[in-house]
Amino acid sequence: MTTIAPASHSKRLSRVVRIHLVSRMTFIGIPLIVLGVAWVISGAVFFLIGSTVPGGDAMDLRDASRNSWAVLSPVWYLISAGALAFAGTFPFALGMGSTRRDFHFGTTILFVLVSAGFSLFLTVMAAVERATSGWGINNWMFNGVWIGLDSVFVDFYSLFVVHLLALFTGAAAATLWFRWKALGVIGFIAVCSAALIGGLAAIGYSDAGWEGFFMWASTLGFAGMFTLLLIPVGVMFLVSFIMNRFATPKQ
Repeated sequence: MTTIAPASHSKRLSRVVRIHLVSRMTFIGIPLIVLGVAWVISGAVFFLIGSTVPGGDAMDLRDASRNSWAVLSPVWYLISAGALAFAGTFPFALGMGSTRRDFHFGTTILFVLVSAGFSLFLTVMAAVERATSGWGINNWMFNGVWIGLDSVFVDFYSLFVVHLLALFTGAAAATLWFRWKALGVIGFIAVCSAALIGGLAAIGYSDAGWEGFFMWASTLGFAGMFTLLLIPVGVMFLVSFIMNRFATPKQ
């Protein structure tokens, strides 16, 4: 009589990743479409401004386009993609024999791969944008907000952290939905909002105030500030991990 050896841990995790990527639109296709649409729209807007506004200064156009936040447009979608990873795939993965632990760590691997892939892509596009003077029309979409103000490594690292935070925020919300439905998600939003407002209030009412905060932040640099952002990433990871143990997919 022959026995079938259980799959290794790495194979079980890779199986979870493959289940998520059965439809590549969720984590690859749709974010790229959103980014492409944002790039076309922002390019059209700044081409029209540059060609129709008399006396338009190139530096002013560049600085204005930096503030569009269009480069982060896929990040907002990835919050819902992180939620779909659990809400849509979790019941199916359990039905295919995956354990809750394997599912969570396999999904974590997927989140890391997606975050690294998009961060690398955006970093390369930002470098090309700088080399072409904003695609020849001063449209600095990929060099938006803080991107392009420090080294290429900092660009990649900061984007990686932001993408991870978006995906795990969605995952945490989905696991709370499985356990407590709408009340869980509403409570989650309320707690996050209270923590944010409390943090802003602590800064504003401190002895140093906002001036002291910005001076402290300037000593950290972009790399240091985004390293601090790993704290909420870790919190969201733990929430999704703990609540995943109590999630009931049939609800």
